[in-house]
Amino acid sequence: MKLLNKIILGVLFLSLAGCSPQVNNLISLSESRSQMEAEVKRQEALYLKLKEDIKDNRIKKGFTQKQIFSRYGKPVLIKPGFLLYRHPTQAFSSDLVYLYIDQKGVLVSWEIKPVG
Repeated sequence: MKLLNKIILGVLFLSLAGCSPQVNNLISLSESRSQMEAEVKRQEALYLKLKEDIKDNRIKKGFTQKQIFSRYGKPVLIKPGFLLYRHPTQAFSSDLVYLYIDQKGVLVSWEIKPVG
C-alpha cells in the first residue's frame, strides 16, 4: 500500500509540475484582469468627477491642459480646440463632455452633450 501511495503521489507531482507554466499564466491573467478592472473604476470615477465639477461650477476657465489631465485623467480624444471625455465602458450610451481649449491648451469653455 505504501508503494502504491508513493506511485500515486509521484504521478500527481509530475502532472502538476507539467502544468506549472499554465498555472503561472492563469495567475498572471488574474492579476492583469484585476489591474484592468481597477483602471476602469479609476477612469469612471474621474469621468463622474468631471461631470459633477461642471454641474457644480468647480471647473474654471483658465485651467491648463496639464491641470485638466491631472484632475480628470486623459480624454478619449484630443483634437485641436477640444478634449473629449466619455464614460469608459459606455461608449455609445454615455454623455459626452467637451472641454474647449485655446491654442495654448487653456480651458475656455465646456459642455455636456447628452446621449440621443
